[in-house]
Amino acid sequence: MDIQIRRVQETDSERIRQLFKEVMIYGASSPGKLALNHQLYVQPAYVLYGIFSLGVLISYYSIAPGSLICVASLAFFLAWRQRIWREIKKYDDAAMNGGDLADIGSHYGPVPSAFWVAEVQDSGGAGTVIGCVGLDSSTNPDPSVVEIRRMLVSPSYQQRGVGSSLLRAAIDHARTQKMQRIFLSTSMFQPAARKLYENFGFFEEGKLDVGVKFCSISFDIDFYVYGMQL
Repeated sequence: MDIQIRRVQETDSERIRQLFKEVMIYGASSPGKLALNHQLYVQPAYVLYGIFSLGVLISYYSIAPGSLICVASLAFFLAWRQRIWREIKKYDDAAMNGGDLADIGSHYGPVPSAFWVAEVQDSGGAGTVIGCVGLDSSTNPDPSVVEIRRMLVSPSYQQRGVGSSLLRAAIDHARTQKMQRIFLSTSMFQPAARKLYENFGFFEEGKLDVGVKFCSISFDIDFYVYGMQL
């Protein structure tokens, strides 16, 4: 497999945005879909399953109240699920609408920021972007600190060393630019990414619990900050 790591071009922008949506939001193994799957197994969900089951049992003896309990518990569960999905979609909207992926060239243009793509070529020589990574100097006031962002690899090409090649390119660039520290953030739903960062020498520096509130229920997602001195 012939994979080339190169600097981003303007013609790559739409493909990068598609990758972001697939890898982070809509793909079967994306953090967005894994978060929805996680909701099925938290304690409040089991309470709602119990209430629904109780409604089914009651409906054997009295259809009206039993059906009401079933419908109410199901409606509550789905509304809660929709609330979580809206919060996940906000992440997509923030990146695309005025965020760094709205104009990749402008956002990652000023040195020491930079952006790379991984491109695979077919037998005919045509290239397809299968991954990307950005190095962003705008997220920290310290000019000697940069952030790894938008580390994305197409699911079809994961576990093939693409992520390692992209990450290495970003770290090498940061060192060339005399940066002193590099950091990044990732979530509880990205264990493979966390392992990759640790293999490259990043250390977990902190954890942030982000709660999605719905009525009295809080759905918590853990985000981890990793850093490395250069």
